[in-house]
Amino acid sequence: AEYMGVACVLGASGNVGGCAVRHLLADPNCSKILLVGRKKLEAFDGNDKIQQHVVKMEQLREESERIFKENPTDLCIITMGCGQPSKVTPEELENVDVTLPSEFSIAAKNGGVRHVSLVTCAAANINAKPSKLTGTAAGGGLYLHLKGKVEDNITKQQFRSFSIFRPGTLIGNTNTPAFFNWLAPHLRWALPAKYKDIHIDDLGLAMVYATKIGLKQEKQNNENVVSIYEGQNLFDLVDEAKKPI
Repeated sequence: AEYMGVACVLGASGNVGGCAVRHLLADPNCSKILLVGRKKLEAFDGNDKIQQHVVKMEQLREESERIFKENPTDLCIITMGCGQPSKVTPEELENVDVTLPSEFSIAAKNGGVRHVSLVTCAAANINAKPSKLTGTAAGGGLYLHLKGKVEDNITKQQFRSFSIFRPGTLIGNTNTPAFFNWLAPHLRWALPAKYKDIHIDDLGLAMVYATKIGLKQEKQNNENVVSIYEGQNLFDLVDEAKKPI
């Protein structure tokens, strides 16, 4: 069993973030969980292992720096993003999916955090080109570009260990249209691995498991490590995480 210490989650109100928090709660190696968000989450209220910190998003970096100063933290899981990107403006999408997670990561780096796990999406690429046809929709050029941009921003912070998760269709996600939740498993055989569907609970588990790998690697070498989990190596990580210890 690996020591994980104190974890901090940005985006716990979302589908994947909530799953990650539940896996952290179940893990005896995690001693404390800090939740940073714009409101208190009733689902996690009253749990001794959880500390909820309500912040003003326009002051996220400053308030997070204070939180990390008061609570030395080992790892962060970032799952923040617009639940329904097609319904927001390009500016709003960039603020929630890029600017805020990036500001938070600067605070984390300044606060001595060693590992970060970030969720983006399949085919995230800073060089993707926006198109009028897809606008801000998930999977469109702007969306893929912004997901690539947040990966790039956080990579530049040079954490000792940084894991990027690029899932395809999220099953069990309230923001995924019901039709896709039904359709995805039927298409699985025809899709390349990186676009295959994954259950949000499996993704949350993999994000927590990657923090253990990252913290372990950090003890073994002095170089910063960036790991990208996409397609088959993401499914392999899920299988590894599910193996009994």
